[in-house]
Amino acid sequence: LKQVFGHSNMAQELYLAGKSGEWAKVIDTFQRDPSLGLQTARYVSPQSGWTLFHQAAYWGNKDAVDMIFRYGGDPAIETINTKQSVSKVATERGHGELAEHIDSNTNDAIWKPVKDKLHMASGNRWSSSNKRTASFDMTVGYGGGEVHVEEGQEYYADDIGRVLVGWHGTWNPPRGMDGESMVSTR
Repeated sequence: LKQVFGHSNMAQELYLAGKSGEWAKVIDTFQRDPSLGLQTARYVSPQSGWTLFHQAAYWGNKDAVDMIFRYGGDPAIETINTKQSVSKVATERGHGELAEHIDSNTNDAIWKPVKDKLHMASGNRWSSSNKRTASFDMTVGYGGGEVHVEEGQEYYADDIGRVLVGWHGTWNPPRGMDGESMVSTR
């Protein structure tokens, strides 16, 4: 994925599509153009502080929420005037289960989204692991660094699709400090 910093007009247009509820278009675009997806997951409206994450929560769209998690969106970003997090928007719109889902999938410590680089998100939910094959080259943020998963390589992901990264950036399989697999490889 090309490393493009700043937000293009295309990212803003895709944000506006989400704001209008055009989620099929948004999800399709993320899948066709992962680089644009990475930019759009980080786009913040300069007028409101809303992100695509806030819009997905507003609309109650769990598939979009999970996609934005995978692409490194940050659910902790608060809106400018009302200081609403993504889960607070979901709660206020009557999407309580979605708000709980967002809160329970918000990473801390070394798995937090990388804000200044266009990286896919990493995760640490070992118990929800499943093996996947990369459909495009991925650079995944982890602990201030990055790991690279090339198109066609197998990796493990959590139930929302974040790449599971273990000690020293191991990912196939992710390993603990003693070299043991953190996931079931059966």
